[in-house]
Amino acid sequence: MFRINHLLVMFLFLCLCCYNNGEHAIKKTFICPDVEREALVVFKGGLTDPSGLLSSWKGKDCCRWRGIACSNNNTTSGGLHVTRLDLGDMSSTGDVLDESSLTGKLNFTSLHALEFLDYLDLSSHDYQDVQISSTIGGLKNLRYLNLSHSTFSGEISPHLGNLSSLEYLDLSKNYYLEATDLRWLTHLTSLVYLNLNVISVDQTSEGWFHAVNKLPSLEELHLFDCGLSKIPHSLPHINLTSLSYLDLSDNQLNSSVPQWVFNLTGLVELYLDQNNFGGVITDWDFSNFKVLEVLKLLHNGFEGQLSRNLGSLCKLKHLDLSSNRLAGTMNEILQGFSSCPNGNSLVDLDVSSNQLQGVIPTSIGMLKHLKSLTLADNNFSGVIPQKAIGQLEELVNLSLGEHNYKGFITELLFMNLENLLNFDIGSDKVVFNVTLDWLPPFRLSYLSIINCHVGPKFPKWILEQSELTSLTMKNVGISDKLPANWMSTLMSHHLYHLDLSKNQIMGKLPQSIQIPFESPEMEYGLYSIDLSHNSISGRLPSWICIFPNVVRLSHNQLSGSLPDCFNETHSISFFAISHNNLTGKIPSSIFKMSGLNMLLLSDNHLEGELPLSLQNSSLFSLDVGGNKLSGRLPKKPPASVVLRLRSNYFEGPIPDQWCNNPYLHILDLGDNNLSGAIPKCISNLTSLVNSNDKSEGYFAEDINEVLKGTMLEYSTTIELLTIIDLSRNTLSGTIPEGLMNLYALGTLNLSMNHLTGIIPENTGNLKLLETLDLSNNNLSGHIPQSISSITLLSHLNLSHNNLVGRIPTGSQLQTLEDPSIYEGNPLLCGHPLPNKCDMDERDSSGANNSKDVEETKDGEDMLWFYISMVAGYAFGLSGICFGLWLSESFRKVYFGFFRFY
Repeated sequence: MFRINHLLVMFLFLCLCCYNNGEHAIKKTFICPDVEREALVVFKGGLTDPSGLLSSWKGKDCCRWRGIACSNNNTTSGGLHVTRLDLGDMSSTGDVLDESSLTGKLNFTSLHALEFLDYLDLSSHDYQDVQISSTIGGLKNLRYLNLSHSTFSGEISPHLGNLSSLEYLDLSKNYYLEATDLRWLTHLTSLVYLNLNVISVDQTSEGWFHAVNKLPSLEELHLFDCGLSKIPHSLPHINLTSLSYLDLSDNQLNSSVPQWVFNLTGLVELYLDQNNFGGVITDWDFSNFKVLEVLKLLHNGFEGQLSRNLGSLCKLKHLDLSSNRLAGTMNEILQGFSSCPNGNSLVDLDVSSNQLQGVIPTSIGMLKHLKSLTLADNNFSGVIPQKAIGQLEELVNLSLGEHNYKGFITELLFMNLENLLNFDIGSDKVVFNVTLDWLPPFRLSYLSIINCHVGPKFPKWILEQSELTSLTMKNVGISDKLPANWMSTLMSHHLYHLDLSKNQIMGKLPQSIQIPFESPEMEYGLYSIDLSHNSISGRLPSWICIFPNVVRLSHNQLSGSLPDCFNETHSISFFAISHNNLTGKIPSSIFKMSGLNMLLLSDNHLEGELPLSLQNSSLFSLDVGGNKLSGRLPKKPPASVVLRLRSNYFEGPIPDQWCNNPYLHILDLGDNNLSGAIPKCISNLTSLVNSNDKSEGYFAEDINEVLKGTMLEYSTTIELLTIIDLSRNTLSGTIPEGLMNLYALGTLNLSMNHLTGIIPENTGNLKLLETLDLSNNNLSGHIPQSISSITLLSHLNLSHNNLVGRIPTGSQLQTLEDPSIYEGNPLLCGHPLPNKCDMDERDSSGANNSKDVEETKDGEDMLWFYISMVAGYAFGLSGICFGLWLSESFRKVYFGFFRFY
């Protein structure tokens, strides 16, 4: 018994020894080698890690460190070795570099100790514009290298060509990285994936694409936004037989599509969009594209018709032909798709922004897998094939666009579209004739109906759409009362944009809205609300101060005062409440909003002075015209593009500080009580000197300006106007000569003031002037001849002044035939006035009497001729008789002469 127990103890002891030795062997085998761990520590030492991304890089087992992977699959030693270093998935912000990103220097030499490293990803960090070191070429076993979006700069190291085992290379989104020689690519014969997006390769030595053509294993080639202006149109031999993905988009390629592209028989995805490619798409041979699934040709100059050949691409899923010059109908291409033997695969079709015409064919219903159909911005017409489109049960996006459609739209179009999220249409000949109580099977996110006949009531099928993020029903004939609860519900959930403008909607805005700020989808809330051109009444709610960025409530019947609830944290940038019945003062808090760009409060009943806070605002456009505002102009106006304060009760002089605005295009102070002289510094308005100085990035709505004697309303074209209007005030003094150096000025109106002196001789400098009104002043002197050289001048009014002399003549003034232009100047003369100038009368009298004068002179000459002839004859005869009487010798000779004959 004892012997058995002894043997059992010995057996257990041996097992324990074997276990300990085995465990030690395992630990020894499966811990990364010291030399590799030390190499990683050295590599980390060159980096700055502000957010502790590499905090796990400690301890002996580097295989457990974050971003490190080990393997023994490809090693002969049987132990673990570092095969993967991946820092690319550590950034929480993706492609956005922030303070959490790694920075510092990359020590590629230290990585040479990682003998079995085949995967290296250092993407999406900030290496502070360092160059890619030549030592990277020593990582001989690399098969995967990703250095994208990492602020590398300088020349791409040709030593990358030493990585002969490389299969994947991504250098994209290094905006300051350059490629002047890509011949090293020829050494990467195993390369499957190459991404050079956003790297300038246009200055690369000729033949770079031939180097790419020598990569027989290449499957994906990404050359987006590489500054390419040319690529070979033909290749002697195409080696890219494995290529399945080609992206040449967003370059400056301006030829026809290279012929070799059509020989890439394995292409699955082809991106040629956003170039200047041209050519007739009808002539293309698509027969080699047997497996093509994605074709993006948008934003080019392709012409021709949508041919049947294009429809023969039966594997095609995504086709985008938008923004070209394609014409004709859709019949051929749809016939091609419908003839595919196993059915077509099309999921996405976009032909928007072309010149297509005709009706939408009923064969559109054959595209059974279609999820997105975009037809906007063409010339389609006729009746919409509701039944055919209604068969596209997988449809998510349906954009019919604004065309010359006609007929009725009923629930037949929608009843099977359970997946529909986005829908838009526009035509003043389309009538929605949907059953009053019909409810759709879908929940829309985006709905836009423009110019169609939807009203007069709000349709129930639209009121039931509770998940809308964008809703536009503009000019659709709704004259119903605003459903306050519906609007409040929409705005309390997902709504981002609301446009119900140009209807006859009545009622009041909801005074309170429950905003679920804890809801992630309401992070930004309502961005834009447009209820302009309706009949909405009542007071402005306080929520208007909080979260819309764009507010358009002009042309309604709103009353009460502006709420004083604004502050610098509010995000409103555009605030338009013109043409209402608002009263009270403008709250000073409204100018404290740091992001406010446009403030349009014209044509209300606002009163009081402009708040001092206006002086610290950064407004692009201010329109408070047509109110009852009073007081003096602020000494320091905002540096705005548009300042319109006309038709108020402002008084006092125009401060010199108003001349210090480098952006001003429109200054309208007309119809006030301003006095004093026009500031001589007005010539400092530099934006009115250069005709090429167009202020971009601002827009306006419903700004009224007096042009060519008529009040006109401007919105989208407001940036084209250059105006100074100081009319209907009590300004005095002379017109500054410097005013005539504002060469870009299009309208100058100084009428109905008390200006004196002469019209400056250099008025002809205003070569772009279309309107000049100096009427109803006390101007004197002559009209400058230089005015006749203003070739664009089409409206001129100099009436009711003290001008004298002849009206200048010239090619442009000859077209202004209305005498009222000059009336009220009694000392003016000449065309087109009836009174002639003095010199003209003398010239006319001389012209009429010239013939009589000449005839009288000729008669007098003849009379004197005859008198002198008779007198000469008598004098000669008497001389002969007297000589014969006095001289005997003369008598002998004289009579002897007659005897001789």
